[in-house]
Amino acid sequence: MTNSNEKDFFAVAIIESLREGDKKTGEYLHTETLKYKKFQEENLTSLYYCCTNKNEFLAAFKDIIQKNKENYIINIVHIECHGSNEGLQLGSGEFIKWKDFFDITTPLNIQLANSLLLVIAACKGNSIIGSIDPEGRAPFKGVIGSFENVGEVAIRDGFEVYYDNFFFTFDFITSLEKMNEAISKEKPIFHNVGIEWCYDQITNPERDANLFKKISIDLALKEKNENPKYRWMKFRTLKRICQARIREDFRKLRKSKAYFMMEDLESHV
Repeated sequence: MTNSNEKDFFAVAIIESLREGDKKTGEYLHTETLKYKKFQEENLTSLYYCCTNKNEFLAAFKDIIQKNKENYIINIVHIECHGSNEGLQLGSGEFIKWKDFFDITTPLNIQLANSLLLVIAACKGNSIIGSIDPEGRAPFKGVIGSFENVGEVAIRDGFEVYYDNFFFTFDFITSLEKMNEAISKEKPIFHNVGIEWCYDQITNPERDANLFKKISIDLALKEKNENPKYRWMKFRTLKRICQARIREDFRKLRKSKAYFMMEDLESHV
């Protein structure tokens, strides 16, 4: 394995899987935008994977992992697909649910010791955060995407501005701001979401007071109907017991945060 200090290239991997007739925004980004960054900084480059189906999509990630074992550092993966709240649709029409997508990205993020940035140039790409499992390993370090539908022009023009700024400054926050300014004068379209923020939200049962109240009431009703121990207890008292139980369950879950965040690992790149 090549030592990290001897790596030849820092690369962005672009994985594109679009339908016939769609504008190949990923290919444009690779050939027209990132190509010239290589000329400005000789160690910067991009890799382009055009994937028709799920097998080719999986193979692209395996190839990225292999290249990281050799002379590349690839910790930015840019996805160009159609998307929805449930996952990604490939050019073949095959659908990858977000949870299944995590099975693909997590091995790469483990290799990188939790430093993988996913850029999802797809409609509702940031809905990915709703499928995170806090009991496993983090599927990425951060994700840049949108919570809404996004057009081809916004994707092409927006990410051209993003990478044009990023490869000069390596400041993804400022680059994201400039990207949003370029494609929308009204409100930001693309957002960066960090995995630690996601974990803290998921493991906080009271992040949504109304939902916490509903879950507590549902659990109290279940216990009152099924457990003779609580049948004659005042409902208000039983609800407080259930709330305490929920809080304790989440407190135990939060003990695995270091494992989730891969604090026990060192990068293999």
